[in-house]
Amino acid sequence: MPKTMPETVTKQRLKGLFDAYGASIHRWPKDERKQALELLDESPELESLLREAAELDALLDLATAPEVSDAFMADILAAAETPAWRQWCGYIWPFGPFWQPALGLTAAAAIGAALGLFMTTPAEIALITHEIEGLILG
Repeated sequence: MPKTMPETVTKQRLKGLFDAYGASIHRWPKDERKQALELLDESPELESLLREAAELDALLDLATAPEVSDAFMADILAAAETPAWRQWCGYIWPFGPFWQPALGLTAAAAIGAALGLFMTTPAEIALITHEIEGLILG
């Protein structure tokens, strides 16, 4: 695939380069450097913005990176490895894994059936069976 030529670098784009990459020209996209430098030579306003970006770069270089725990990094890596379908399911059902409520409903149904079976006398079972047959058969 042939490489496309970059569009002309505008003042707005050059400001975007300062914001995204800072004042260090070697960080800018290679295919935009030449045009950006030409534009810088033509505009004193942009040179002042370049100086401001350089000052910000210097301040950022002085800042120390915060300590990050191994557990935090492990959590981030685990979240990054989550398949897209599972993340999508999490948006639909944010209450945890699906099996937990399903297991709860199944357990409640099984306990209800067991209690109904063991707490009902044979005479009541025969009556219920007769009523069900009457409903089904008419």
